[in-house]
Amino acid sequence: RIVLQMKHVLVTENTGEEVQFGHRLLTFRGELVELLGCREPHKPSSSGHVFVRFADGNTREFYPSVIGCKFVQK
Repeated sequence: RIVLQMKHVLVTENTGEEVQFGHRLLTFRGELVELLGCREPHKPSSSGHVFVRFADGNTREFYPSVIGCKFVQK
């Protein structure tokens, strides 16, 4: 088992609630997706990336804002 030490937390832009892997969220297009993973920002000007699965099983990598989220420092 690998445990990563993250310096950031993924939260919703509207409420600031922390988002966990497995949460279901809506894209800005209204598509339901499941959060599979993330890559936190590697420098201050980066927004990081999230990995999601659509209902049809396809997976994609997006900027967090596509699913209404952002990274904040711990």
